[in-house]
Amino acid sequence: MKKLNAQFMGLFMMLGLIMSSGCANVSTLQTARTLAPDESEITIGAGYATLSATSTGTDISFSAPYFEGYYKAGLAENLDFGVKLTLIGTLSADVKYQLVDVDAFALAVGAGLGYVTINSASIIDILLPIYVSYDFSDMFALYGSPKYLLRTGGGSSSLLGSSLGVKWGKTSGVYLEGSYMSVLGESASASQGNIGVFFR
Repeated sequence: MKKLNAQFMGLFMMLGLIMSSGCANVSTLQTARTLAPDESEITIGAGYATLSATSTGTDISFSAPYFEGYYKAGLAENLDFGVKLTLIGTLSADVKYQLVDVDAFALAVGAGLGYVTINSASIIDILLPIYVSYDFSDMFALYGSPKYLLRTGGGSSSLLGSSLGVKWGKTSGVYLEGSYMSVLGESASASQGNIGVFFR
């Protein structure tokens, strides 16, 4: 019984770290197109995360809402950066470089760094995303972002997944998206739905 309780406690701690990672880094809330050097964008969003795992043949699931604020600004042609604060106390920053701009299609690569403290342990997330988007008009775009996340601090683990969303609006509007991340080598995953309102 003690061994089983220890396994479940370890599993819940792992799920807490996944949730922290997901809230800090997993949401995309942007297309592959970068902001111009004189542009900036503020996004206020909310999401709902569901975490699931299997231990000793038992399925465990946990869900919770969260809120986030995201500030982005253009640094140079085809290069922008962003800072995101998520209300469970996580902070992350990212950069994005646009590689392709062909008619309505855009492709970009990026990198992100997230930080959160859980039970006095410092958790650092390194995120490597790819961004792909297609603009059906000035007002509507579809985007996707496959991504790899490395979490370090008290051990390390890798997560692999993707976000898929739509952007409605030009200088202001709404992002709607869903994300799914799986922990490599573990029977654990995190999924979330997001909505964000943006202003430029």
